[in-house]
Amino acid sequence: MATDGSVGHVRSVLSAVEAAGIAPEHWEVRAPSLDDVFLTLTGHAGTAGRAGQDRPATTTGVAA
Repeated sequence: MATDGSVGHVRSVLSAVEAAGIAPEHWEVRAPSLDDVFLTLTGHAGTAGRAGQDRPATTTGVAA
């Protein structure tokens, strides 16, 4: 789930998740990787040397 990275926006995302009744098992805030940027710009994952390790593009993520 992407955010603009600000504390206020992360709080609003967490509030929306809570209001939806979603209970994530793990919450992680991270900077986008080069793979994330490539996927966002091209719409598809690269294939060189990382088979099966591609992730959706997010600046922050929630894994349920």
